[in-house]
Amino acid sequence: MKFTDIPTYRAAVAQSRAQRALKIKVSELLKTHGITMMQWSIIGLVFEAGDTGMRISDLAKELNTSMAFITTIVNILEAKSVVQKTSHERDSRAKVVRLSDSFKPKVKEIESQMHSQLDAWLNTRADKTEIGTYFAVLTRLAENKA
Repeated sequence: MKFTDIPTYRAAVAQSRAQRALKIKVSELLKTHGITMMQWSIIGLVFEAGDTGMRISDLAKELNTSMAFITTIVNILEAKSVVQKTSHERDSRAKVVRLSDSFKPKVKEIESQMHSQLDAWLNTRADKTEIGTYFAVLTRLAENKA
């Protein structure tokens, strides 16, 4: 079926239901670790940044949200001893977020568990090729290009 054959409201309903189902499943899996999907996103990005860490402004840009929102989430993660905030070495106004040493091993454990459980859940709904295409399209649509 071509996109032009689908009424736009039906496409919106399908996209909304798919996004909600995926969000519910991911949230359910992360709940066992005591973190939210946005917290997990920040943890993952900071983990990828390694020992260098990430500026809060870069996290906000990457996640397409406000500095205030990211600062609030980072403060929650800092209270849970998941991350540490420090001043940027060249700009004292900027804050850099790094994973706490004690939490680094937990990231790989959570990722492995999330990946296998999410993969099993997705594979009951679509085949691997469809899932790969879905995530490729999501990634392309999420790019900030006009």
